[in-house]
Amino acid sequence: MIRLPGKIKRRLILAALIMGMAAQGSGSLGAETEDIYLRIGLLYNTTSVSSIRIESAEGFLLMQETEGQPEEIRSLAEYTALEISRSGSAVIVKDPDGVLISNDLSKGSIFMSAAETSEARIISIGGTQYRDGAALEADPGAGLTVINYVSLEHYLRGVLSKEMSPAYPAEALKAQAVTARSFALDGLGKHSRYGFDLCSGTCCQVYKGIEAEYPATDEACAATAGQVLAHDDRIVAGYYHAYSGGYTQNSEDVWVSEIPYLRAVRDDFAPEYLWGAQLTFSEIRAKLEAGEYAPGSIRAIRVGSRHANGSVAELVIEGTEETISLTKEQIRTVLGAGTIRSMRFSMGDAPSPAIDIDRGQSGIALWSAAGAATATDAPVVQGASGETAFLPMNELVIWDGEKLVTADTLSVTETTFTDMTVTGGTVYFSGMGYGHGVGMPQTSAREMANQGYGYQDILRYYYTGVDIRQANELLD
Repeated sequence: MIRLPGKIKRRLILAALIMGMAAQGSGSLGAETEDIYLRIGLLYNTTSVSSIRIESAEGFLLMQETEGQPEEIRSLAEYTALEISRSGSAVIVKDPDGVLISNDLSKGSIFMSAAETSEARIISIGGTQYRDGAALEADPGAGLTVINYVSLEHYLRGVLSKEMSPAYPAEALKAQAVTARSFALDGLGKHSRYGFDLCSGTCCQVYKGIEAEYPATDEACAATAGQVLAHDDRIVAGYYHAYSGGYTQNSEDVWVSEIPYLRAVRDDFAPEYLWGAQLTFSEIRAKLEAGEYAPGSIRAIRVGSRHANGSVAELVIEGTEETISLTKEQIRTVLGAGTIRSMRFSMGDAPSPAIDIDRGQSGIALWSAAGAATATDAPVVQGASGETAFLPMNELVIWDGEKLVTADTLSVTETTFTDMTVTGGTVYFSGMGYGHGVGMPQTSAREMANQGYGYQDILRYYYTGVDIRQANELLD
């Protein structure tokens, strides 16, 4: 049984406890899945509202959690719409005609759709459709915290297409479903100070309710219902990212802790993703000052050290006032994750071309700081000026930093990173991969699925020593 000190108590709620419904089915591992309910913050803190309208074609049941279990307080089945507002410290409930239903809604109250089946439980919250129910609570200011009270499996259907394209192969989508479910359960309590478990944004996982549901992603959720990543009989966080750049990362090389199931692996399935960026010394200084550093005028920038897989471990910035050492994910946080897209990069004082060989396509293109050409059967060579030329594939030869190689033999994992001290006014970065690099690269999962691997094979390749288990087997 899992023990998670410091996190809020798991909400284990059988659908039968709400309305006598059967569990929603079973995954391929054969165990039945009980409904696990989550509180997902939709509007809170600076986005809280003074009033909001909720609607349900089937009417409502007003519920209250008592020791983690829901109890019906009142049937509101005759109402298809309710107006919830804040008045002082009280939460007021009225019908659409303005008739008062409650003048002080109890904290923790839940408006659950009164539909008789799980699939029919749909509630509109502020004009957007979600499944199951809503909780509206007074925040510390003068607004309402708006929460979707939703089963884990329904939540996952509203997440999956926002984190992975529904066009990806089925086995990749199944792998994503398991990682996203694990990530959610491991993160419960992240936003407990606001009265809910997880938010609906990138801080947790992007969640958009019913509008995010697609047949392909719904099928992936159903096929893996209740399944999670487990290590040492604990549910573990299924970290994922877009492109690995040829290697995934050890957890301690990006964050702090050494986590046994988040070990770096050589990624032989990685489609190559090359990026380029440039920052002036003035721009870097401004980013540092925004992060409460005080370098003064910048004199030089260099890579201080690298990890064994080639990713940057330290970036040293020498200023007139102080020398600043940015380490690990600090580099992307301070300089911008949209600019420094991964930690596998070189830098210099002039644009440095890189090779983009996407194994999912037949094409190849040269990249520069000026941009990149679209990959085609005829390679496109693009220089820093933006001028392009086409070459036959068999005529294209590339210097990879150590030797001359033909385009079709160059591997992302063979790339040599060049380290130099930049003393000019602009730093040019060229790198590969996109994201923090920890856990499963989504595009590599796609490639493995295209090659015939199953979702469990994908998960065990990128998460060291994990089992795929039913969540209900591991939760208190």
